[in-house]
Amino acid sequence: MPTHYPAEFLNPANFRLAWERVIRGSNSQYKAFFSYLFPSYEFAHQTILRDLITEIRLGIYQPSAAVTVFIPKPSRILRPITLLSLNDQVVYQAIANVIANKFYPSLRRYYRVSTFGALYAGRNSQFFYRPWKQDYRAFNGAVSRAHADGNNILADFDLVSFFDLIDHQVLRGVLARRVKSGELLDLLVDCLGHWTQGGPNVRKRGHGIPQGPEPSAFLAEVFLHEFDTAKYGRVKYLRYVDDIKLLGKTFAAVRRALLRLDLHSKSLGLVPQAQKIEIKRVEDIEDELRNLPSSIAGLGSPTGSRPLSKSTKRRLERILKAALGRVKGEVVVKDETRLKFALYRLPSSARVLKLIHTLFRARPDLSGVLGHYASGFASNLRCAEILHNALKADPVFDAAAGDYVLALDRSVTCPPKTSPVKT
Repeated sequence: MPTHYPAEFLNPANFRLAWERVIRGSNSQYKAFFSYLFPSYEFAHQTILRDLITEIRLGIYQPSAAVTVFIPKPSRILRPITLLSLNDQVVYQAIANVIANKFYPSLRRYYRVSTFGALYAGRNSQFFYRPWKQDYRAFNGAVSRAHADGNNILADFDLVSFFDLIDHQVLRGVLARRVKSGELLDLLVDCLGHWTQGGPNVRKRGHGIPQGPEPSAFLAEVFLHEFDTAKYGRVKYLRYVDDIKLLGKTFAAVRRALLRLDLHSKSLGLVPQAQKIEIKRVEDIEDELRNLPSSIAGLGSPTGSRPLSKSTKRRLERILKAALGRVKGEVVVKDETRLKFALYRLPSSARVLKLIHTLFRARPDLSGVLGHYASGFASNLRCAEILHNALKADPVFDAAAGDYVLALDRSVTCPPKTSPVKT
């Protein structure tokens, strides 16, 4: 039966923009799963998008079942990444475009004032978000300024499995404040139900948004907007996605602000991570800040940029060495952010490989950056042996094994030592 969606949603220009934003997104780790499909989709995108719009208009579009892959964290707990088909990614982005345009006027007044993550770039941009590196630097700068103003009592507020616990009906209610099309919201909730189902034999859970696609971060921003509009007295509230910092002049004021956040969390069905929430007096704010968050240190990193100067290589090697240490003779990572920053930029080098070779087996949570670095070697026997040994060690995490297999396949496969058979 034909359906009636807002004209701006089913407009071909909106779907073309959605496709552009999918391929231009800064979520490079996520896009790596699909990049081999991009050229074919781009070649036929006009026909594909037209058919997709027709299916939605006729009410016969069905979201595909998602595939979940699990990426190890440093704690060895798994981070789920939800792989959507390209058609579903385009539909998700097309819905998000409409939602973003509706919410942008109310959100932007807080941009780089109290909120700093997943900032919408505007309806005319080919990118969905503003540059995240600038936003994170602005977040750190705002924290530093607040501390310099005498707010030396700091609390970090964290949420348990934030993306996984967002209730679909609560989210629908939040979105309905600006999005008046019930059909569009029903389509979104139906898609989220399919994409977070967890498997063909698992019933729809009714909560969670897929981690990986860019629109999810914007939905999370809208969901937490109630946090941003709350009153915290004289306490400075600053948020980067779900990383929330409260800075005040007294412990009592910061505790009251934490209680307000706790109550808002419960009203949205979210769970504060009690063991990570602490209030402390901070004398040196730089000790509390990092230049880049570890989880996104590799986003947008150069892959095939112009050759680095010798001085730049030396600087990156110094950063890498500073990120490493030794405990009982074993190489350990002291600073994941610096390690990722350096390895995503350094060219292949036997000297660097010697520094990090034990990490391939010891740190499966770093397989993405380690595999990326190994991919830069051309037919290097030592690098191939390191990857092969990591695979022979029977890695617990399939994601890590996959990263190493891809590294072998891309660049380090060595030619066979045996001579070809003569015929």
